Amino acid sequence: MLARVVLAFIAAAAIPVISHSAAVQAARPARSHVVTLRHIAFHPQTLTIHRNESVTWVWEDPGIAHNVTAHNFHSATRTHGTFTVRFTRTGVFNYRCTIHQGMTGTVIVK
Repeated sequence: MLARVVLAFIAAAAIPVISHSAAVQAARPARSHVVTLRHIAFHPQTLTIHRNESVTWVWEDPGIAHNVTAHNFHSATRTHGTFTVRFTRTGVFNYRCTIHQGMTGTVIVK
């Protein structure tokens, strides 16, 4: 009888630990990612992120004006600074600099 009580106590004590671990994984905090603009290119050119995460574009091409333009967002044209977008939907988001032909990038949101 005592063995059954001890086993029941151990099993009951383990349940909250297992549930808490699963809840922590499900509530993963949103991350922020960085894309740099340098040498008339986006680095990295393709970035895969999760829904509700952000991407910050950082201008590192001194004296050269760029912008970040997509269907759903558009930065100012500038030579320095940052621009951040939070992606709340899954999908493939292609963007470009409208000044430099061929300067393109993609954010894949899972």
